[in-house]
Amino acid sequence: MDSTKDLSRTVKPLPGVGCSAFYGNSVPTPTMNSHLVHLILSETITSSTTTKTVSEIYANDRLKLVRIQKPNSKSEALYDYSLGLVYQFQEGESCKVSPVKRGSIGLSQETGQFHLTRLFLLDGNYKYLGKMYLENRPEFAAKVWESISYNSTVNSDKYDKVVTTQYFTETVDNYGFDGHLIVATIINCYNKDTSNGKYKLIQAIKRDYSDFQVAETESEFQDKFSVAECKDFTSEMTLSIHLECKEPDCIKLAEEHVLLLKERVKEAIFWNYEISALRLKEMDVSFSTSRIDLMIDFLEAPNILDALSPKTYRVNYDTLKTLSRTRAASELECLNQLSNDFSDFDVVLFCPGVNICGTIKGIENVEEDAEKGHACQVFEIPLHNLNRMMREISNKDLQSHLLRDTAYKTISLTNGYHTYFKYKMVDVLDVTRDKTDHSNDMFYLIHANEILKADDPNVVVVPNVKTFADCYRACKNSDELNCRTLSYCSGDKTNECLVTNMVPSAAPIDEFENNPKCGIFTENPVLHYTVNRNRRFKSQSSLSEELWLYQCASKCGSDNRCHSFQICGSTCTLNEAYTDTATEYSDTCDIYIPKVANEYFATGHKLVTEVFHTEYNINHDQCAALCFSRIGGTEPCQSFNFCPKGRSTSTCSLSKFSVKDSKTKTHEEKSCLNYGLIDPFRHEHSSPVINVKKGTSGSAAFVIILFFLATGFLFGIGIPIAYSKIKILTIRSGQSSNDNYAWTRQVDEQPLN
Repeated sequence: MDSTKDLSRTVKPLPGVGCSAFYGNSVPTPTMNSHLVHLILSETITSSTTTKTVSEIYANDRLKLVRIQKPNSKSEALYDYSLGLVYQFQEGESCKVSPVKRGSIGLSQETGQFHLTRLFLLDGNYKYLGKMYLENRPEFAAKVWESISYNSTVNSDKYDKVVTTQYFTETVDNYGFDGHLIVATIINCYNKDTSNGKYKLIQAIKRDYSDFQVAETESEFQDKFSVAECKDFTSEMTLSIHLECKEPDCIKLAEEHVLLLKERVKEAIFWNYEISALRLKEMDVSFSTSRIDLMIDFLEAPNILDALSPKTYRVNYDTLKTLSRTRAASELECLNQLSNDFSDFDVVLFCPGVNICGTIKGIENVEEDAEKGHACQVFEIPLHNLNRMMREISNKDLQSHLLRDTAYKTISLTNGYHTYFKYKMVDVLDVTRDKTDHSNDMFYLIHANEILKADDPNVVVVPNVKTFADCYRACKNSDELNCRTLSYCSGDKTNECLVTNMVPSAAPIDEFENNPKCGIFTENPVLHYTVNRNRRFKSQSSLSEELWLYQCASKCGSDNRCHSFQICGSTCTLNEAYTDTATEYSDTCDIYIPKVANEYFATGHKLVTEVFHTEYNINHDQCAALCFSRIGGTEPCQSFNFCPKGRSTSTCSLSKFSVKDSKTKTHEEKSCLNYGLIDPFRHEHSSPVINVKKGTSGSAAFVIILFFLATGFLFGIGIPIAYSKIKILTIRSGQSSNDNYAWTRQVDEQPLN
């Protein structure tokens, strides 16, 4: 009898029963030889009922990433197993971040670690059973391996016996499983009948695999392993990593294998540092005769407090007594302390009223007392990975960590003759730029139930607005009117939008109007400034005032002499341009500088030789603000040279010359750039003050009205926003369409209540 021909006809019992007497030992189980896979998984679970799901899966074994999308579903899940977080994406919404659960796909039940072998359930002790034809795939003669385990957990349920059967077909393609292709997995779960000692089938899980693919480099699946669309991760840092090599033709080899070079750089970063691979947004590579420059954009680390999403419990006294505990003043301090506790816990409690910080095993052991219990924040840590979460390196520390190891950090590539070429990391520069998107500027409510005076010469009536968003965009996007304040009323038949470029304190308010459907809003002036945390000026150039942040920003923006301002609590001080030497560390103060980096463009690596002032240890935005503050005067700043911080401190050099002038003396520095004004004539006779808004005369208002008549508005998508005695309102710009507004008033389809 040849049992390898057709096992289903010659051998009893069939696969899935778990009869070890029929197993052989001569054929080893196929092993994975790829770390990047894509497949369609169809899973059918049969117990008292039958359920079927279909999932499209992308998996990266090296970086511990898995993306799952269910066809005909608008949601996707991206698992970051290195950090222990899962990102849930919903179409049209931002992503939701939460801890990975213990039973998630591809995780080992024992260790909580992810591996591709676990994803395909190949980590068991398999024995060869023979060949057979699959019931739903009669064209495949599959090789069969089987594993038996006892007292095992499947999908969070424990069974007395679990039989896992793997089906492979042979293939000429050597990718995937060493000459094999996995086609199906069947898991039969049994419990022992105590009355007769026999095993009874409780649940059967069948997995069918199709469209199986492998990739050679991460770049092929790069868009699948990205959280760039997650609106909670907009803060970025850009680092320029410099690699050098000495072997002949090493640069040429790297150019020919640029995708592999990128992969090696990723591995060097993510295997050696506590940095989630999902934080790498983009990587650009440029080559010179002896050096390779990699420009990498990093997203900020996720907020662990937000990701853990603690729940508030009224915990009873008996539970608090059983905690393994310490004391902490805040949630973050509590988590930091416990991150070094490697005992077996999966729940953390922080009770702010009594400063108790403790751990417990099992959320079911947290008992509540609605009347006498202490209010506690309860964090669940399913993977016992609090230590890893708290060690995630933030952007502010990222450059220093990479620089610390440049002395011995190398990247290796091999040519066709298996010769190793080494590329040494020689420097890491911080070349972060201000990438603020001003399309989401905020207006906030300053006067409820009130409206601007329509007959005031400084006020312009915007006709034909359907929603508040129309009024907001008309104010925000006008090139003719430097709009600072607006009012909006929602009526039963008409809606009224009034705008002015006057500051709120000077804007004319109609004292006779008292309408609950009206409100006066003002632009948030803070959005025009970049903050430098924990800094204060050593000496003050003006008297301090008791002003809130937005009031201080507004005052600075209206003062020709103000080039930065300092906030210490509620104390505001206007100052000269920011420099590192003029400031010092402070626990209580922050300094704000104007956002003017977008007024300059990079001219290249040719630097102006003759400079009149040099500052050290400031970033690009601060250097741009320093140059912009000196546009006027006897020695105007026409351009600046900026060398970012790397192994050496950053330098900012101001010059009254431009590289556009052929007479200007220049020299070249590979790691530095020169920046010139985009439109120098616009600033030639103007004050360097940012966003100064002045009143509009009656004649000017008439000109503005003619402008509105001539051009119309190209923003057709309204965003209905309701408010009732609210404190702050955030408006997000919608997408424009080609619908123009007419001058006749129309009824608001969704009036404010």
